[in-house]
Amino acid sequence: MGTTIYFEGGLASIEQYEKLIHTVMVFAEEHNLPFLLFGVNPDPLGTVPFQPKESWLCPIQGIFLQPDVHSDPLVLEFDADLKMKNRCSTQFANITVHLLVIELLRRIQPLFENFSVVDESEYWEKGDLQLLQKKRAAVYCGHAQIQAGNRLN
Repeated sequence: MGTTIYFEGGLASIEQYEKLIHTVMVFAEEHNLPFLLFGVNPDPLGTVPFQPKESWLCPIQGIFLQPDVHSDPLVLEFDADLKMKNRCSTQFANITVHLLVIELLRRIQPLFENFSVVDESEYWEKGDLQLLQKKRAAVYCGHAQIQAGNRLN
């Protein structure tokens, strides 16, 4: 058990996808986080109307966000049916990074037709900061024991 956050969901329309991308970009700018769009429409000036999914050049598209150098990137990668499934580990980053990832997931949750999150620390489900701290401490204790050559019981 660590502090990995698993998430998945599907969007109902390309309009919801565009709202999601906008929401994540605004969030990234608010928190000064680097991000990168990928698989986007090859017409950045918008001179060609949006093409149906059958004509997309890239089978996936989305946004890559780096919450911290010590965490996994947060990748929202959608297939042609606007479905996504991924995870983000924050165990080596400051606890505030875990809270930041949860904050972003809560912000985008209403845009999904269906959305589920499993947070190993249970912060998503319970909002209990003390429990999050306790679970993170257990992870660090386990790493320390492994580095010291002790077996975990």
